[in-house]
Amino acid sequence: MFKLFKRKDFFTRDDLPRISIRKHHLGFNRAFVKLADLQNFDKVQVFIDEQNYKIGFKFYRKNDPDYLTLFSDNPSNKTKATSAVQLLKEYPFLRKITESENRLDRQFVVTKDLQDKNLWVAQLYPAFEKSADSRSELRTLKGIYRYKRSNGEVVYIGRGSILSRLNSPYRSNWDFNLIEYSIIEDFSKQDQWEAYWLNKFVEQNGKLPIYNLLKPKITKE
Repeated sequence: MFKLFKRKDFFTRDDLPRISIRKHHLGFNRAFVKLADLQNFDKVQVFIDEQNYKIGFKFYRKNDPDYLTLFSDNPSNKTKATSAVQLLKEYPFLRKITESENRLDRQFVVTKDLQDKNLWVAQLYPAFEKSADSRSELRTLKGIYRYKRSNGEVVYIGRGSILSRLNSPYRSNWDFNLIEYSIIEDFSKQDQWEAYWLNKFVEQNGKLPIYNLLKPKITKE
């Protein structure tokens, strides 16, 4: 029986307003351009909530040098973009998102903020944007983390106190070369994002990393 092949990274054309984080630009899809009437704006301010991994936008018609310029990035003139070079240099978790091979992992739905009607917000994700060269760097850090081998294979995804988990005798014989992590103090958010990455790993590989024995349930806030 024939089955239709579907690309996993295929861009889904829907009516949801989205941004895309690219290597040099932030892109605004046609649904967002239409909903926020971005054709009538030529400047944008970008806001970063690094603790909660969110990005926000306000759009203007002002010719202010401190604002970023909006420009059309498609011959149809129905999508917009703005430069993100300095932004990506300053925020490693944004830069890490651009490295995702799956195009859909670089796209995020945008909604209007409930308190500030001029602010549009997208929930991003912690992307294991930091790495440790020594145990001393991990002394007091908490968050989500993953162990990787030199060939890039992820062998474990976890959460909590990164150093104390690493020092567990149970892990003394584990085979890995690199620890990547994101700092997250809140326990419920650690649980939420650990589950997010474990679920994504299973979606992509059909199984858990070799040292993950149990798949945690997603904790809703």
